[in-house]
Amino acid sequence: MNNIHLCIVSDQPLANLLPAMIAPIKASKVYLLCTPEQTNKGNDQAQTNVLKDNNINVETIELCAASDFVGLQDQLQKIQSQHMEDRVLMNVTGGTKPMSIAAHEWAYSSEKVEVIYLLDQEVIWLHPANKAAIPVDTKLTLKQFLDAHDMTVQSMARDAIMSDYSELATEWKNLAGGNDKWLISKLNFYASEAYNKNASPSCVALENKDQTGHFYDAVLERICKRYPLATITNGKLCFHNEEERFFCNGGWLENLVFSEIKQLQQRYPQITDVARSVEINLHQNRTKETINNELDVAVIVNQQLFVFECKTKRVGNRGNAIKEKENQVQHMIYKLAGIMKELGGIQTKGCVVSFDEARPVDKKRGPLFDIDVISGSTIKD
Repeated sequence: MNNIHLCIVSDQPLANLLPAMIAPIKASKVYLLCTPEQTNKGNDQAQTNVLKDNNINVETIELCAASDFVGLQDQLQKIQSQHMEDRVLMNVTGGTKPMSIAAHEWAYSSEKVEVIYLLDQEVIWLHPANKAAIPVDTKLTLKQFLDAHDMTVQSMARDAIMSDYSELATEWKNLAGGNDKWLISKLNFYASEAYNKNASPSCVALENKDQTGHFYDAVLERICKRYPLATITNGKLCFHNEEERFFCNGGWLENLVFSEIKQLQQRYPQITDVARSVEINLHQNRTKETINNELDVAVIVNQQLFVFECKTKRVGNRGNAIKEKENQVQHMIYKLAGIMKELGGIQTKGCVVSFDEARPVDKKRGPLFDIDVISGSTIKD
């Protein structure tokens, strides 16, 4: 007997995908009932792609409108009539509340249709109601999660960069919140200015005062001699390759966060996937435009996405402190909130990790968007 899932497409794709993929009720075929609005968003196609990647047959059924409850019930009846010998499960997790109620009403009136609902990490039974809940044991990968939300993954890294330099990264982390934190901000500035995708090595002219003195002794001598990340020639700081330039341009902090989570993954099986430098394309189906974004660190925990934005930047033009109105942490919060809206909405959590100390107002602002703020000396913990 085949398991046939009837699902209503919504902005929350996991509501349909997870029940269809768990072993006890894994679907042989899924019918996606989709309104024009959801089709325009591309949600039906995104869910179809993930299901087919998991060897599940899919068929999309077009609905006239979200308010056409009679039409919805008629379509459900037609589908059931084609599967009288199969096990039919009505998943009422997706769709608007009225659509879910209409679907449940139809299924309840039928003697053969079972009704399921995804609640947290379990699939519960609404009809018949005396069955035990089924734990969700599906382990989604980052790619599957992003594909389900109509994101195309361009690239992602699953290994730490320059692991031999972890000691140096720890040294820099420990400067956070101290009097010498400006050293790292200035290094970030020079590394950013040196970026040139067509040049190797990539170089930037140092200010005269930085060719000697505290900045040179504390930072440049270390990365040029003790850790050969760069060289200084004729007043220019030159990075040997893009990986080393990126490390000095804040990649070291991203790498620290990534490495910490990788260690936690060994202790906590709930962390099913983690990657850094995740480059994605968001498809805007209405405008036919593609928006590029990068996630510094992305993690899947219990089928939920956590996104980390890591920054060491504090300086503006040639090392001058940025103005309050141009506050970097505030910008990071709003940027991350926008990305999270497209990546699961309220189900997605974020974290801003800033080498520079965040303003009290930004520490309060972050939680309003489900974003934790870790900054300044607290990143040492």
